[in-house]
Amino acid sequence: AETIDPGTPETSPTADSPASSSSEIGATPPQQPSKVEPGGLLAQSPLTEGGVGPAAAGEEAAIGLGIVLDGMVRLAPKAAARTVFHGIRACPVPIKDYVARLRTYFACSIECYVMALLYIDRAIKRHPRLVTDSQSVHRLALCGLMLAAKFQDDIFYANAFYAKVGGLTVKELNSLEVTMLRMLDYRLMVDPEEFKLYHTMISQAMGPRMAL
Repeated sequence: AETIDPGTPETSPTADSPASSSSEIGATPPQQPSKVEPGGLLAQSPLTEGGVGPAAAGEEAAIGLGIVLDGMVRLAPKAAARTVFHGIRACPVPIKDYVARLRTYFACSIECYVMALLYIDRAIKRHPRLVTDSQSVHRLALCGLMLAAKFQDDIFYANAFYAKVGGLTVKELNSLEVTMLRMLDYRLMVDPEEFKLYHTMISQAMGPRMAL
């Protein structure tokens, strides 16, 4: 696996580009899907209560995810087995900054940050050799958030765009996507109780800044 090298995407596909498309990145700037009202799983556990608007709540959720993943890296064993999610060396971008970058370009719904954490943890539970350390956490975050956006949101981008944002080649991201889906046994559904549990993890990581 190559080293992650995130650069600024020069262009992006239109908002309705299919995720399975192999088309080149288009000539228009990233379109930000309109997400005025939280829906789906947030009806069970809203991140937007207490006067927190959707945009601010999305930023809080991204920060919370970054904090949780950073904590997982700090607790990871030093001599962990290498997997396909491990790069040659650790990405120089701190995971909290990397997740913030993904939020900037993904424009995904608030639920996706919670679901990304759930997918990562679900994969680890099914495959204990998979460890979230400094060499794997960025690929896991990218792949988990991409799967969540594809499953949860009505509007998402092509893999070519996600790869550019994340600093990987399309070929590697496609391979990682298939690997994570297999690790999850293609189970992307999330029940309300599961969502509430992982939402709580992110909320607690944020402390009093995020409303429950």
